[in-house]
Amino acid sequence: MSLERPTLVDGALGTELARRGLDVSAPLFSARALIDDPDAIADIHQQYLRAGVDVLTACTFRTHERNLQGGCWTGRGAQLNRTAVALARDAIAREERAGARVAGSIAPLEDCFRPDLVPSREELAREHAAQARSLRDAGVDLLLVETMGTRAEAAAAVEAAVATGLPTWCSFTTSSPSRLLSGEPLREAVAEVEDLGAEAVLVNCVPTQDARADVESLAACATMGFGVYPGLGHLRGVEGFRADLVLEPDDFARRLIELRALGAEILGGCCGTRPDHLAALAEALEATA
Repeated sequence: MSLERPTLVDGALGTELARRGLDVSAPLFSARALIDDPDAIADIHQQYLRAGVDVLTACTFRTHERNLQGGCWTGRGAQLNRTAVALARDAIAREERAGARVAGSIAPLEDCFRPDLVPSREELAREHAAQARSLRDAGVDLLLVETMGTRAEAAAAVEAAVATGLPTWCSFTTSSPSRLLSGEPLREAVAEVEDLGAEAVLVNCVPTQDARADVESLAACATMGFGVYPGLGHLRGVEGFRADLVLEPDDFARRLIELRALGAEILGGCCGTRPDHLAALAEALEATA
């Protein structure tokens, strides 16, 4: 990844779907839209491509079979993964962005903000391996292990992703500077997933104004590429992450340019960010090139 041109990943999908009135409640979150309104997902992908992003994240954040149990969803993980990747691929074709890549999102198996709910190591290994293989078979270009709050789950997911042969990125979320939600040091988690073969390490779903300390930590400890895609909100205990901040696109871009100056090579947005935020960031990067 060039220092001259950072890689831009897209912004939020779930909060964009919610703005359109779709049901993004737990446990399925954005995955429900794969059945309810796939056209909405496709349109959001296209808007991010028009904003100038290089990587679209497929709508697979909650397509683990564990999260699909019950009713008509059981056993449909592979089908939903294929649908999600096809929607991203179709958007790339429609926007004539042949160089854009599709990332398969691999999320925590349970609540992202409850490290105490992380399953056993055996369950982590088995279920993340199944999801990683499913996303590979669906045709993603890379695997994005994201919103990881514990070393154990990050390691299991990265090991499974790397085993597919695809490039693998791992992104953590923190509750205090340089510590995962579990309380474990970020630097130790970074070292472990890099040893397992992660090609880039990131932080995501942290408030934009709080991301600097985490990025400084990544700059100090990462030996591979590193980056950040913060959100517009706060971590509110059992309520999880709430996208409740107002930050205009130009202000978002300014803050991300500051993080870029620390060496971040991958930039994007998480909960609450919109195509306008990514467009402003793309324009700001062009202006500072």
